[in-house]
Amino acid sequence: MNHRTAVKLTNPPNHVAIIMDGNGRWAHRRGLPRIAGHHAGTENLRQIISSSVEFGIKYLTIYAFSTENWGRPQDEVDGLMSILADVIDRELNELNKEGVRLYHIGRIERLQGNLQKKVLDAMELTRNNSRLFLQLAWNYGGRDEISVHRRHTRPRSGDSYFWRNAHQQFFDLAGGIFGMVRHPHTLAGF
Repeated sequence: MNHRTAVKLTNPPNHVAIIMDGNGRWAHRRGLPRIAGHHAGTENLRQIISSSVEFGIKYLTIYAFSTENWGRPQDEVDGLMSILADVIDRELNELNKEGVRLYHIGRIERLQGNLQKKVLDAMELTRNNSRLFLQLAWNYGGRDEISVHRRHTRPRSGDSYFWRNAHQQFFDLAGGIFGMVRHPHTLAGF
C-alpha cells in the first residue's frame, strides 16, 4: 500500500469475492462512456490485489464478465475483451513477481483464440505461485453452468449430494466467502 498506512489484520479472511457491477452506471453519472467506468473499475483492482497480498488473503475471486454480458452492445463487449487483454499484457509480470496464481472460472471457449491463449499462458506462467489465488470469473453464469451440466451428464441418484459435498469442501478449504463487494469504486480506500 504505497500511499496509505497499512492496516494490520490479525485474522484476515481467507476468501474475498468481488462482483464488478455498477461501472457503467458510475460512468454514466459522470457523463462518461460506459467503457470509461469499466476502465476505472479495472484500475481499482490493482490496489485491491496488492492489498489482498499484503493482508495475507489467500483467495480473491473477481466476478468480471457473466454469460449474460454477451447481450450488451457489441462495442461495449469488444471494449471489455480489450480491457482483459490489456490488463494481462500490462499486469502479468508484476502479478507473477508478487506470487499471484491466476485461475479462469467460466467457459473459455467463447473467447477469441488470441485472448484464450493469453489467459491460458497467464495461468501457465503463474501455476507455481501460491501467495494469492486470483480467480477471474470471465464468461461465467449460474444458468449457463446448469445448462452445460445437464447437456453433458445424465442425472444419477447421488449427483446432487456429490455436487453439494464438492462445493462444501471447496468453501471449507477457502474458508468461506468473506464478502461480496458490488462496487469496486468504493474500495479505493480498501
